[in-house]
Amino acid sequence: MVTSDIQAVVLAAGKGSRMLDITGGAVKCLLTVRGLPLLYFPLKMLEKNGFQNAVVTVPDSVKSEVIKLPERYKLSIRLDVVGVPMQEEWGTLDTLRHISDKLTGSDIL
Repeated sequence: MVTSDIQAVVLAAGKGSRMLDITGGAVKCLLTVRGLPLLYFPLKMLEKNGFQNAVVTVPDSVKSEVIKLPERYKLSIRLDVVGVPMQEEWGTLDTLRHISDKLTGSDIL
């Protein structure tokens, strides 16, 4: 059971630099698997487990497309999509710092 103290965060701004033969330079979070974008699967899992909201980090270049995912794929989870600048080499900690003002739960998933 999900409590309001747990906040869902999906870090999906990776470049996929170790899988260029698959991505071909495309944004990893939108690669299709079984006809669905890769990002769909963690969002659906969160939704199935009672989460109603999630903060999602993605490359700036696809923020507007990711915002449309719930409507396009009939997900009820509400997304707070945050674009990450890709011209810099950011790691996980840099991304978490970038969204620190949005991290309000006592526990982060």
